[in-house]
Amino acid sequence: MPFKFWKKRGGDAEEKNAEKVNEFTYNEKLVSEDDVKQCKEWTRKLRERAEREEPRVTAVLQKVAEETNSELYGLNHKFKGEASMNRKLVSCLEWRRQQLVSFGTKGHAAKKENNSNITKMGENGDNTEKEEKNSTESQPSSSETVGVESVALGDIADSLRYTFVCDEDGYVQMVNAVIEALKEANMEIHKSKNYWKQGDHYQGINMHIKDSTSGLLFEVQYHTTPGIDVKKQCHALYEKYRVEKSYEKKKKYFDAGAKVAGKLKIPENVLDIPHVTAIPPPDPITIALEAVVADAHANVSSITSHLEKVVAPYITKDTTPDFSSLLELEDDVVDWMEENSVSSVGKAIDNAIHDTISFIVVFDTDEYVNKIKKLINDLPSKKHKLLSTINYWSEGDAYNGIHIRMEYKVKKHVVRYELRIHTPESFVILVTDSNDYIARYSTLSPSQAHDEYEALVKKWDTIARPDGVMGIGKLEEFDIVDDVE
Repeated sequence: MPFKFWKKRGGDAEEKNAEKVNEFTYNEKLVSEDDVKQCKEWTRKLRERAEREEPRVTAVLQKVAEETNSELYGLNHKFKGEASMNRKLVSCLEWRRQQLVSFGTKGHAAKKENNSNITKMGENGDNTEKEEKNSTESQPSSSETVGVESVALGDIADSLRYTFVCDEDGYVQMVNAVIEALKEANMEIHKSKNYWKQGDHYQGINMHIKDSTSGLLFEVQYHTTPGIDVKKQCHALYEKYRVEKSYEKKKKYFDAGAKVAGKLKIPENVLDIPHVTAIPPPDPITIALEAVVADAHANVSSITSHLEKVVAPYITKDTTPDFSSLLELEDDVVDWMEENSVSSVGKAIDNAIHDTISFIVVFDTDEYVNKIKKLINDLPSKKHKLLSTINYWSEGDAYNGIHIRMEYKVKKHVVRYELRIHTPESFVILVTDSNDYIARYSTLSPSQAHDEYEALVKKWDTIARPDGVMGIGKLEEFDIVDDVE
């Protein structure tokens, strides 16, 4: 299970619609405070380069607009604000590193718990959920490392941004003409997304363009004349969607935006333009999972109270919970859909999500098996259903423990939570060796990752296996397997 420690950090709220960029969250295990400082510095460098190259780039694009009989719209807003850009850079850095860990370990890593007090049943971090990226394009391989500079230069493409506009009938011709004109000006398409499929809140084409002369990445959007007004209406609805906490209201704003965008006339043959087609975030998976996360936060007190009553007779622990992040849940759902060739989001969530909330329990080795059996018997109640018991005590694995998966019924919804039960020895390795490996994974070469993984497996194999533990639950291999040759 990935790390779930989130911190708030400040930024310069300089824009009128800065989307509260003075407060954003990031995963402390993937992004350090030094990374955040570097992001701020690279944000300044990107802005300075955008301002330096802007006169030449603007002149080229104005000429393109004249040649294609289109309008270069909104030049007064061609620079992205530094606060918003800084927040985006931190988010992109975290995303790239999360993907590296996920792909390099073929799954998720053990969750970090507080090593300062082994008497805790769980770890309580900042529960604020971070706005996550939806795109899974260009995921790094396990041989890559992800630094601030590479993300700043490779992912931040809208420090400088432009919009071409024309009527519906000339739209496709305009896009193709602009593409050719950009090529002639020694500017190449770095990435292209076609958002003209209906069902979402945005209609248009977005391109990341690389200026071969300076290396600057900038953004070009293509809209129809009516589409500009629709974009403004949809953006206003999206702003309400973004800050709204209620799932029902969020869905209402999203559907309203999709309805407004759906009224636009789709230019003939626009989906034939040879670009990547995509649905802009938020997509249906995100909307559904935001409801799952909201339910977890709304009902965690009731679940914790139940656990305190049940666990108290066996062990005295604090029952502070830990929440899965939206990114982690999205990864689980998308992986399950791909592995099972299923398109139903609801079915995927039912099968893939087990640990929206998790708790750590530590039992003494000689009492481990008996206390777990007692828990399995006493945890179920009218509202708390036992789903499964998973046994991770196999040899040759980089994790040992028992996971009890539960379901809490609340009105028409359910909240999935999990108890992760350790011995004192397994808990110490979890919060030291395993956490250290995952925290440094993105900086390791493939051979280093392989060697350190092997050493980690040997470390876990030194743990004394509780008598009779192999007879509990369903045996599974933990998903922090070595995938590096």
